[in-house]
Amino acid sequence: MIVALNGSEDYMVESPFTPEQAKSKNGKEDVLSEIYKDKWGIHKSYFTSI
Repeated sequence: MIVALNGSEDYMVESPFTPEQAKSKNGKEDVLSEIYKDKWGIHKSYFTSI
């Protein structure tokens, strides 16, 4: 779920897990992504289970 986006009135936007996010969610490993571009912009992300 994307809670909020800069420059947009949209909030609580559903966003499916990437395979990397799913690995982290299952508690198997922390994941540091490559730099990537999607419809939200350009990112480098770190995923960890909390």
